[in-house]
Amino acid sequence: VFPLRYGHLKEILEKQHPAGRENIFLVAPAGSEQEMIEICVRAAQLFQNQPCSVWIKIHPILDCRSLLGQLERLHVRWPANFSFQSASLTELLPRCRAVISTGSTVLVEALAFFCVPIHLTPSCMIDLNRLADPSLFLELEPDDTYNDLVRKLPDVERRVRQSGRDHVRQVFDDTGSMKAFLPNHP
Repeated sequence: VFPLRYGHLKEILEKQHPAGRENIFLVAPAGSEQEMIEICVRAAQLFQNQPCSVWIKIHPILDCRSLLGQLERLHVRWPANFSFQSASLTELLPRCRAVISTGSTVLVEALAFFCVPIHLTPSCMIDLNRLADPSLFLELEPDDTYNDLVRKLPDVERRVRQSGRDHVRQVFDDTGSMKAFLPNHP
């Protein structure tokens, strides 16, 4: 049983996706404005002048204008390789190499598309990392550089291709952790 928001994953899990990806990192935080600001600031520092693209997907419950205004007041300089995306995650994830978030379920969704989940521990709130298997995500520490990230990425990519989808099935099956959020069916 898949929750309504994730019903499409059942079909996605049956499809093959290409092993080679564009060098695109998707920044997709949960619905906290403070978390979004923190992750954008950290991503701008980490990926500035790097040979990759960074897509930012603002959570749909956030006010984009307000958020961009706050980032402007903090003097965040958007690197040339950054762009904001309005397409759905289902459209974006097949092209991405990795997804960066702090605790959103998008990290679980990324596994269904063979994207490496990169967990960024937030300093502004309780950490809600939903990935129980630490071998299936890359932990991004505050002092990590882009070179550290690139060095660690291939090993995690291999593990995600091998068992990432099994983890998604486990999270969303009848006995998985999402059952608590679903109504009982006879």
